[in-house]
Amino acid sequence: MSITDDFFLVDVDFDKDGNPITNEKEVVEEKEHKVTFFDLFNDICNHGDYIDNFFTVKKEMPKEYNAYMMNKAFANFSDTILIANEVNKYYNIPDEIQWRFYKNTIPKKKRFSKWFKALEEKEPIELLAKMFNCSVKEMRKNIHVIPKESLNEIIQTLRVEEQ
Repeated sequence: MSITDDFFLVDVDFDKDGNPITNEKEVVEEKEHKVTFFDLFNDICNHGDYIDNFFTVKKEMPKEYNAYMMNKAFANFSDTILIANEVNKYYNIPDEIQWRFYKNTIPKKKRFSKWFKALEEKEPIELLAKMFNCSVKEMRKNIHVIPKESLNEIIQTLRVEEQ
């Protein structure tokens, strides 16, 4: 006799007393999900209870919670920027109080925006190689020819032009 369950297929046999004996044929295990900052952000936005349950059990905030990053994340949305600014004024409050404030004041809504990253700054040697139209390897070999005073000026000028 076979019973299909949501997660696995089970063959059910009965012993001489009539008690079921189960033999698991195929078990689909759920991978343990590691909680990230973005999961905590979504938990606040959707009024979830992950942080609440975590805090109730462990009496501390999850280590992934970062007050600065949370302020930065909420500052990206027009409906939460004023709330983030208000919280940012009181930067020294405990994480739990900040989280409770956000959870009780932010309207429930799915929020997504591209996370802004710093622009990569090219190495000075790469900029010089581009200016002199040669390879980086050649530039490293011949950089001693350029006087140091003019080298700094050239690099600053190239960085300004690149932006």
